[in-house]
Amino acid sequence: MNLPDFHLQNRERQSAHAFSEQVDTLIAEHGNNLALVINVSGGKDSSRMLGYLRTRFPQVPSYCVMADTGFEHVRPIPAEEWSRRIAAHFGLELTTVRNPNKTYLEMVRRLILAF
Repeated sequence: MNLPDFHLQNRERQSAHAFSEQVDTLIAEHGNNLALVINVSGGKDSSRMLGYLRTRFPQVPSYCVMADTGFEHVRPIPAEEWSRRIAAHFGLELTTVRNPNKTYLEMVRRLILAF
């Protein structure tokens, strides 16, 4: 599986440093009572964040969650399956959550009709 390179670019280093400091503070405050819940959509940004967090904080229990909006791509591979593969690459399982009563498109339609 070809995954994105998780090395940070220059402009990302400052943000990553600040973010890492926040997570370090949480670890110091909560110790073993801390877990990371990471949104994994299958896109490059969430994949990169997952890779960064697992590399930088391998000792912190982590959980991958995908919010199925009903609007995810199905080709060349379904987004849920792709996200599951990315999570598995880091030794994690993917939990998919969805609202059985409405999809993202239904919410948009309702919003448009409200105007």
